[in-house]
Amino acid sequence: MACNSTAISPVDCKNSLIEGLSSLFDDETTSDITLVVGSSRYHLHKNILAASSQYFHRMFYGGQWKESTKNEIVLHETPDCEGVFDTFIRYFYTGEVNLCPETAPHLLLLADKYDCKVKRNCLKFMTDVIIKGNLEKALLWIPICDKLGAAEVLERCYVIVCYNLKMASEMPHWSSLSAQHVSTILQRAGIIVDNEYEVYLAVQGWILSQKQSNTDNSNDLLALVQFKNMTASHLVQIEKSTLATDQSQSSLKQHLNDAFRHLAIKAESSLKTKEAASRFYTATGNLQTVTLQGYSVSGAIKPQCRGDFSNTYKWMLSFVQNKNGTLCLRITVPDVSREIEEYRHRGKKLSFMSETYYLHDDIPGKVSVSVNAILQNDQGIIYDIGTKSVNTSMPTANGGTVVEFPLATCYKPAKCFVSFKIEN
Repeated sequence: MACNSTAISPVDCKNSLIEGLSSLFDDETTSDITLVVGSSRYHLHKNILAASSQYFHRMFYGGQWKESTKNEIVLHETPDCEGVFDTFIRYFYTGEVNLCPETAPHLLLLADKYDCKVKRNCLKFMTDVIIKGNLEKALLWIPICDKLGAAEVLERCYVIVCYNLKMASEMPHWSSLSAQHVSTILQRAGIIVDNEYEVYLAVQGWILSQKQSNTDNSNDLLALVQFKNMTASHLVQIEKSTLATDQSQSSLKQHLNDAFRHLAIKAESSLKTKEAASRFYTATGNLQTVTLQGYSVSGAIKPQCRGDFSNTYKWMLSFVQNKNGTLCLRITVPDVSREIEEYRHRGKKLSFMSETYYLHDDIPGKVSVSVNAILQNDQGIIYDIGTKSVNTSMPTANGGTVVEFPLATCYKPAKCFVSFKIEN
């Protein structure tokens, strides 16, 4: 009998369905396939496995695998993946998987190998872990994410390592990175260190930790250290280091000679060294900072605008809860559109936060500023909380444009670093 469409009342039976499937897990009575993984045996069902895994679907029903006719299949996994295989295979029957930072990468490897949707859950979980500032896991996961092409998690890992290079280079997993991974880190923009000497120490630590010396790798990595940005005292320390006394490290000696020559020329001619775009040296104050006490602000960022544009503007920071109750960092970007308009008509150059812009009549007076905010938590780890563009010609009652960044609630922020760049 057909239902009267106006009287249909859908009933949610998902829970009872999951209960029924769960009861079939490792049920030898109804099983039609046994998977052997290490010392464990799992009595399972081909159709259930195939429903959630393209790998198993091709194996059992593709018609080309010899395993399709077998009742028992041995799967070869690494010891780490064997350790989480029970959790992984239960997902097919329960629709749930328990994730933690220790097991997530191994579950990700299994999900990728067997081509099942739980891979998305693993990637999201790992991204959240890195966003919250887990530097140790970022180092550990870089090789895994690179191998699997997990671009979003890999990017997050690289970012947090660049922000915390000194701390990262002192962790055990730093030496486990490949030369290519270390090279990628050193070539990225946004490395935060006190000075360039810390970058050298990170490279030296990696080179000395490698069991098999590779001169080509050492030379390539040393070439990415910006020795010309170091002080004479740091260069002298490097001259006396273990690496410098190694006869095979001739390229290091050349880098030091070039850096000393650069310092001599700079002293004689008052040469100003252009700071590398890929570095933020906190010891020299080129990264604007504000110290936060608890959830209140103890100061305000006042970036100095140099050159023709010499006024100082106040960038107000505060912690607030938005309408959803989420803790946010609120930044009030000052309205500089009036001054921009004045210099636009004169066709003069404008220096703003170490960037130089040439303003002409064809450039609109409205100014968009890219705001990048990162936090240092109370454990000393710096992590990114986002980048947003704001139009500074739309001031609020506070005299500026407000932008808010939601914060990870598991960490209490201790310090905030904010960088700004005019987009127009």
